[in-house]
Amino acid sequence: MKGNCFLYAVWLVSFPFFFSCQGGPRNAAEALENTEFSPYVIEKDIVSPERRGRISVSLAMLALDGQAEFSPLLKNLLYEGMDSGQYADRRIAYLEGLSPDLDRAARETGGKEIVWEYTETFTPITETSDPDILVISRDRDYYLGGAHGTREKQYFSVSRSRGAELEPGDFVPPEKDGAFLTLIEDALREYSGLRPGALLGEGGFFEDALEEIPDNFYPGRAGMVFRWNPYDIAPYAMGPIEVTVPWEKIRSLP
Repeated sequence: MKGNCFLYAVWLVSFPFFFSCQGGPRNAAEALENTEFSPYVIEKDIVSPERRGRISVSLAMLALDGQAEFSPLLKNLLYEGMDSGQYADRRIAYLEGLSPDLDRAARETGGKEIVWEYTETFTPITETSDPDILVISRDRDYYLGGAHGTREKQYFSVSRSRGAELEPGDFVPPEKDGAFLTLIEDALREYSGLRPGALLGEGGFFEDALEEIPDNFYPGRAGMVFRWNPYDIAPYAMGPIEVTVPWEKIRSLP
């Protein structure tokens, strides 16, 4: 681990949970044994070789303490198969490799000092539909040159009892995908102020309709939450898009 790694006080987060293919809340009294994580933060300033600028880095990681049976799966999902510290070191090494670009950008602006920023945060989400379901959000918020910064969020949903990542098909059978897509499109229409049945393209989206069920989602208490980052289905100006499809509507699918 880098010498300037700051180990914050251990923060215990509990996740008792059960899995339900139909979605919707279940009795928390039936919860399984608690799951614990140890959060810690790594902060680093990467100074460019010519000292014309720096990259301010902050990585909020989750050490997988108490995750013996879960650890391999979570490592693959969150950290590209590595321990959290190894992943953080690799991320910092990549950013250090950008420092010559930072100098080049500074020279192009007449030598003015430039500051780029990179923040990556892993956060457990407790507001889920079922106490068996563990959800972790990975947020990347960064500016590394160019016209604007970027904000990305990816959800990872896991069933502890099954020891597997969850997919939309675990909640809605594939044979209902057509009707389910319509529900998601309706949520997007409501989000963008479109009239019922309107083509999504009329609201500024790249396509008039969705081609497949999005895989960036998590099962929330109110419904299935779907997320699109900038440029996924709409221009950057529309920003990140997140909608919720209520469980009542999902359960009533024909």
